[in-house]
Amino acid sequence: MWNEVFIEHRQISPMCTGFISWDLSAEQQRGAAWREKASCNECSYHSKMFNLYNEVIAKKRGRRTAAINLSIQVALNHIAISTTGLQKLFLGSNIPAPSTSSMQHSANVVSEIIEEYNQKDLVQKRKLIKEINILRGDNPNIINIQADGMYNNPIYSGMGKTPFQPATQCTYNMLENNTYKHSIVSTRQVSKLCSNKSEHKTKTKVKSHKGHCSANIEMHDSIGSEERWAKDCLLDLKNDGLEVQEITTDPDSSAFRAAESLFKAGTTNTQPIHFLDTRHVSANHRNFIKKMSGLKEIMPARLVSEKDKMLKRFALDMAARCQAESTMLPLINSIWTLYGNSLKTWTEKSAYLKNNFKLNKSENTAALLRECVKYRLGPTMLNRTCKNTNTQKAEATNRAIRATVPSNVTFTRNYKGRVHTAIHNVNNGPGESIVKLCKAAGVPIGPGSRAAGV
Repeated sequence: MWNEVFIEHRQISPMCTGFISWDLSAEQQRGAAWREKASCNECSYHSKMFNLYNEVIAKKRGRRTAAINLSIQVALNHIAISTTGLQKLFLGSNIPAPSTSSMQHSANVVSEIIEEYNQKDLVQKRKLIKEINILRGDNPNIINIQADGMYNNPIYSGMGKTPFQPATQCTYNMLENNTYKHSIVSTRQVSKLCSNKSEHKTKTKVKSHKGHCSANIEMHDSIGSEERWAKDCLLDLKNDGLEVQEITTDPDSSAFRAAESLFKAGTTNTQPIHFLDTRHVSANHRNFIKKMSGLKEIMPARLVSEKDKMLKRFALDMAARCQAESTMLPLINSIWTLYGNSLKTWTEKSAYLKNNFKLNKSENTAALLRECVKYRLGPTMLNRTCKNTNTQKAEATNRAIRATVPSNVTFTRNYKGRVHTAIHNVNNGPGESIVKLCKAAGVPIGPGSRAAGV
């Protein structure tokens, strides 16, 4: 560039001895990139405008986008910072910040690219499950899943305050349980918020106004209907030839009803089997013990406050003991007896109870302890937890999504794109995800660059 300027200046003004520098009065900003031209401080020489950035090949008519603007948006989708936050970083670094409209336009473009690319990646994950099933000799069309959903605001936070559900955005994910990776194979994003507020009024139906509408359900719809969102995910799997056999959910989830209704309607041919997440079952077991009537009174303590503390520790110990046993049914009648036995028991090594913990023997105590054990080791609960499956990876996915869509920031227009970024991040790893998404956006990271080696 500078060689071209020097040669051109020498040809136009061969006798000029002036100093050539950037003409800052003529510079143009393109988001985070700049266009500059050089001028001479003595003669009237002015060069053409130079782009100090690489351009992305445009698929539509119009000015080509600077590659760095798209790269920044790909990176922003991986973290909780919005365009406003990035502007503050620029200004704090004494760098002219890009305009809000310019950054929002780039964010909209990148969000659509990421959503489309991740949908294709999920299709590849589903095909991979079928290939793995074939190699194992299993039915290639059967998949076992774990499912869970998340909301931008807790559903229960509005109890007693408002008849409406406080959440306005929801993501429901299904992950395969066929492999140890537990990859995400289907996802559904739901939003009641529209970025085009001037057109989307209270009585306006979704997608019925001019311009872009980011809402996909009506404001009066129930966003907490996990059965509805799970059914959409199950139909996605069905379209790729996969049917769910074993589904693991939280005890309070209605996703299994979606699989059951599709089977009864003849949409799927595989009878679904419902399993419960063992971690949530243990948590519910502890709550059941702490709320059990009459149990606090038999705790070996004098003060009420001490009885409350001991009951909490007893609940932790009982839940852990019931979960740790490998042979469940024969131990139902033996676990409760050991709490009142004078012989050496596991309470001496318990992390929750004192070595000398012992309950008084009586028919009432025996009945209460049997109820505590029966909750976890009863036939129904054992059938629901016999595979010892859980939704840990689904909850880890929810936390990854929370890193890109924090609860204190509402992303109305690009909510789906950010969620798909988090899902792609979980399925492919953070480094690989950024490399692939940058390539999909048309701004690939060169293999020999320092960024590729980080």
